[in-house]
Amino acid sequence: MSIFETKDKIKDFVKTATPSVLAIKGDWGVGKTYTWNQELYKNKANIQLKKYSYVSLFGLNSLSDFKNSIFQNSISTNIIGKNPSLDSFKENIKEFSFLGTRNFISKFNKTSFSENFAPFLESLSFVSIKETLICIDDLERRGDDLKIKDILGLISILVEQKKCKIVLIFNHKKIDDETYDEFREKVIDYELLYNPTPLECSNIVFNVQNDNIEKIKDITTSLKLTNIRILIKIEKMYYDLEKYLNNIEKEVVDQIINTLIISTCSFYIKDKTFPDIDFLLKRNNYFSLSKSDKEEEVVDRWNLLLKNYGYIYTDELDREIINSVMIGYFIDNKIEKQIEVKNNEIKKKKSQDSFFNSWELYHNSLKDNQEEVVNSIYDSFLENALEISIGNLQGTFNLLNELDCEEKARNIVMKYIDVRKNNPESLNLKTIDSFRDITNPYIIEQFNKSYADLKTFDDPETTIEKVTESHGFTEDAEIVLSNLTESDFVRLLKSYDSSDTDKKIAGLLRIGELSPQTERRSKIYNNLRNALIKIGNESKINRRRVKKFGIKIEDT
Repeated sequence: MSIFETKDKIKDFVKTATPSVLAIKGDWGVGKTYTWNQELYKNKANIQLKKYSYVSLFGLNSLSDFKNSIFQNSISTNIIGKNPSLDSFKENIKEFSFLGTRNFISKFNKTSFSENFAPFLESLSFVSIKETLICIDDLERRGDDLKIKDILGLISILVEQKKCKIVLIFNHKKIDDETYDEFREKVIDYELLYNPTPLECSNIVFNVQNDNIEKIKDITTSLKLTNIRILIKIEKMYYDLEKYLNNIEKEVVDQIINTLIISTCSFYIKDKTFPDIDFLLKRNNYFSLSKSDKEEEVVDRWNLLLKNYGYIYTDELDREIINSVMIGYFIDNKIEKQIEVKNNEIKKKKSQDSFFNSWELYHNSLKDNQEEVVNSIYDSFLENALEISIGNLQGTFNLLNELDCEEKARNIVMKYIDVRKNNPESLNLKTIDSFRDITNPYIIEQFNKSYADLKTFDDPETTIEKVTESHGFTEDAEIVLSNLTESDFVRLLKSYDSSDTDKKIAGLLRIGELSPQTERRSKIYNNLRNALIKIGNESKINRRRVKKFGIKIEDT
């Protein structure tokens, strides 16, 4: 039965005072209780009975517990939507006709719920229950000692003797006891199989309209999800993520939504309909070729599901989402970082694709369309310059030059350099892997000039720290140290006053052991050595200090 049909039946049921029993059965999580509560609240003005009680049998082990729960949870129908309280409990006490004197009520208001008073109330509570609308939920989750036969017997008493109306909500697939089938004809007046469609369930949870929510609804419907609890978990996690979804590529948003949904299903649904969470976490480009240690049939089914779903492999963004689903929340800095990485990756690919597509006019035609080809390639280059390789820069430069578009050729070189000014090393031809293929003199000249203008170096103190830590000399370090005079070294060496002074001096002296001994390296070593000699000649104690580094100081 659909949601709309069920709602109509509930509405008809509560608007009469006729004692009767309505059973609403259906799978776990499909929203049976949710729909009952929603319709009860909407129609509370039409409820003919004056009292209402909601009872969950979850964990109740005796009829006494059951009866007391009915009494303790009774409220006036005009406050449906609010939880039972001490005030509503006191009102229930007033229902005892033989306790109705003002003197007793006054005393009760001043009396705590003592051990002596509790058994007295328990024995009398059931007496007051009459003409009440009672919802009995979670029949399949009752305690082991509470039997279905006893529950149905008490329901029969409530209806026939107490003039109550009863709603019984349960998952019929989890009722193993045959007693229900045996007695339902005698006890149950109306029985509804609550079987909402996936779309109806998604509409219950996702009641906001925007593109992302519509996508979520489409996916959960296609996966035939009817478990409201699972859908609510997806909704919660989505809204935790929503703040990161502005101004990012659509492909990234789609991946986030897809992974959030499939990983939530995998983590919470344990009937092997969906791949288990470890299967997702370990999935890579080659995963579908192996059967892992799972049953072959199950793995084949999971692989097919993921293939049809469009989930090929788990990348770092997927992994962060999956881990977040497992702990129930997102760690802001981690998810934000992975979204940024993936977004940059997608933007880079789009730029590269756009540039490659602009060359199709050149490669796929023999028309006399030079101007169109030049403009297409030129405009695309300027738009996507940050993501174009240096090899493609040279190829485009050569084409434009050959087509007598020298100005455009020079412009793309300067554009290429301009978008990389914040990263001077990307212009360092000595460190670019593909430099061996770069032969154009103009490109080489402009790169070297720009790199020299933009390059910044560490100060001498920082440089020496790095040399000490790395036990080596980079080209940058040699350049910085070669600019130091003997006097500069004296000043720096005498400024050291810590446990790593010896380590720094020994590290610097290794420049004299490097091969080949270039002019620059020799200059650094000689200035350093002369500085140590000068310091050693200042005092007898410094002479001893300097000698331990292998520096010979002549007697004066």
